[in-house]
Amino acid sequence: MLPISRPPWPPALAILKGTDPINRNVPYDPVAPAVPGAIRATTVFKFKGMESHVVVLTDLDQMETLRDRRKAYVGMSLARYRLILVATPEVLGKLKRAG
Repeated sequence: MLPISRPPWPPALAILKGTDPINRNVPYDPVAPAVPGAIRATTVFKFKGMESHVVVLTDLDQMETLRDRRKAYVGMSLARYRLILVATPEVLGKLKRAG
């Protein structure tokens, strides 16, 4: 059996709570220059009109209302090279059928 080692990155919970000493999360500011290696986080609608090389779209837990579908469309259209979706299997299925 191989030994289990700690990953080279901090646990996600430490990053989210801001307790990690090498935390690279920065608040979203559309006029601030990009910080290499940093993760910008905000809502889909605050990021509207901007693009990013990689977009991680979270909280896709339902697709029932027009607002839900708009949020998904706007969020997915912001990715230039890679899109990562964090969604329920039901929502992923609806997105695949719609695409």
